[in-house]
Amino acid sequence: MRMTSCVTFLAAVLFAATESAQGAPPPSSQELASVVLPPALDRVLRNYEAAWRRGDALALAQLFAEDGFVLQGGRPPVRGRTAIQAAYARQGGGALRLRALAASAADTAGFIVGAYGYADTPGDQGKFTLTLRRQRGGPWLTFSDMDNASRQPGRADTMPAAVVQRFVDAANARDLAAMIALVAPDAVFASFPGGAVLAQSRDSIHAFYARMMPRLSPGFRITVRPRIVEGALVIDQEHFTGSPDEQGQATWIYQIRGGLIHRAWVLDGLPAPTP
Repeated sequence: MRMTSCVTFLAAVLFAATESAQGAPPPSSQELASVVLPPALDRVLRNYEAAWRRGDALALAQLFAEDGFVLQGGRPPVRGRTAIQAAYARQGGGALRLRALAASAADTAGFIVGAYGYADTPGDQGKFTLTLRRQRGGPWLTFSDMDNASRQPGRADTMPAAVVQRFVDAANARDLAAMIALVAPDAVFASFPGGAVLAQSRDSIHAFYARMMPRLSPGFRITVRPRIVEGALVIDQEHFTGSPDEQGQATWIYQIRGGLIHRAWVLDGLPAPTP
């Protein structure tokens, strides 16, 4: 019964905010303008940014209500702080930035609609909706966090160089879901020319990077120079910066078909099998 009341109240808050605060919808544009949040609501976004950048899964989970939800695109719902911490243990560490597009709050319930991106990539990469609740007079906690990417792959995005660049960008952002969305179900990642298989199938590649990402320092970053494109093949010399033991480089060869990575090889004898 209390859940029904909370959902009904949030629906009323959303409707009232749309009717009275926002008026008619703005004209369509590439990016909507940000709104300034009251300090208590702004703290929700800033705390999330800070915990994400540190890769601190426990701190991220503590920003949620005990029975809160994480609703990410392409993944099953996650509920409860323990499950949220486990989900975030495989994510985080990128230079996330959040901005609000609309918000409203009453005594114990509220919402923020916003957009997200990363510091080194211009513009928004996705959008989110947070529903919030709190004890009267207490700090706001996230009850549900729903997000998804803003851009659907277009024709240009399926070109081999664009696919690989999005894969590298997602790795830098610690966005495992975005990385795996670019991998074919039957993909194979292996060494070259030795042929030792690093991971075979989308699921095993997901597990491969899920194990690797939590070990990376917050400052770990990949830059590509040079890149050679030959038909469906993309050859990247990838340079790694971060903590002293993360410095290095690797040469990766990607085979792209239909906008997905079907094969990837890393040259034998080079460190860190990481795009």
